[in-house]
Amino acid sequence: VEKILEGYNVSVLAYGQTGSGKTYTMFGDHGQDGIASGGEERGLIPRLIGQLMQKLQRKVQMVGCLEFGIEMSAVELYMDTVRDLLSDPINVVR
Repeated sequence: VEKILEGYNVSVLAYGQTGSGKTYTMFGDHGQDGIASGGEERGLIPRLIGQLMQKLQRKVQMVGCLEFGIEMSAVELYMDTVRDLLSDPINVVR
């Protein structure tokens, strides 16, 4: 998170066999309703975003008016198919 605030591009990657827990590690527990739970069940990505937002809020309070731009992408590569996890589920690139 500190490097993001210093202006560096950052990547977070999960690699492993099918069923090894990559999605759970990255995004956390999603109940039967498909909504992510909070607290200790949050994955790495929600924790990082929460921490980033807290640090940005502190900077704004300390310095005053600041402008920040944040971009994020989440992709899945499975069997030579790339899928954008933040867009329409039909949007697949081969």
